[in-house]
Amino acid sequence: SNEEYIIIIMKRKAEDGEEGDGGNLPVPPPVKKRAKKGDAPNLGKILKFSKEEALKEDVAEFFARHAELESEFVELLMQRMDQLDDVKKEIEKLKSAMWNAFPYAKYGSNRDSYAYKRVGPKLSSLRQAVAKHGQMMVTTKKFPLLLEYAHYVLEEVWNNLPEWDDESRNKSSAALLKKISGWYAQAVRGMTQEEFDKSGKAIMDESKEEISDWSDDLTKGLCAALKKKKYQLL
Repeated sequence: SNEEYIIIIMKRKAEDGEEGDGGNLPVPPPVKKRAKKGDAPNLGKILKFSKEEALKEDVAEFFARHAELESEFVELLMQRMDQLDDVKKEIEKLKSAMWNAFPYAKYGSNRDSYAYKRVGPKLSSLRQAVAKHGQMMVTTKKFPLLLEYAHYVLEEVWNNLPEWDDESRNKSSAALLKKISGWYAQAVRGMTQEEFDKSGKAIMDESKEEISDWSDDLTKGLCAALKKKKYQLL
């Protein structure tokens, strides 16, 4: 340490005299500089300001360089996907943004063309997010989660979509219902009998009344899948 170095110098001076050259004095050890807080890049801050597409490219590049870590990262992502909490938070936030975009109408309808122009972009963002998460569950074959998600989207999203004065603008709602019915059928078809007995039956019991109002085109695939699971829908 520096204190030890000073003591050595004082001893040498005492032995050689003040006018001596002090002999060959040892070189003092280098002083290590302490790293200041904030010097190192903070991953949380970097992620906060990263754009989604650029981040995807960076992740792909990282695992191209470190392939041995990819399976561990994928496993972590899959574990997070087993919960719908984050997905629901995102969708509920988009729903709120959609409803907040509606203009105030003291008289008459606020489902007219003017309202649609204001609400349309927010509604589109909501539909895109709903479709994205559903497709991810289909791709990763998370069928029990997909069934739970389909039920959530039916009850909390589709049932709360605005009905526009111009009927042509309601086609997107019909398209979403068709997508939901497809998710129901894919989920039931992909689940094992054990998985269906454990959680699927309860979800179908809750959905049964709502689904009974669907057209035959929407229920055909689901009824066929449920028949193989020994469940009578209608």
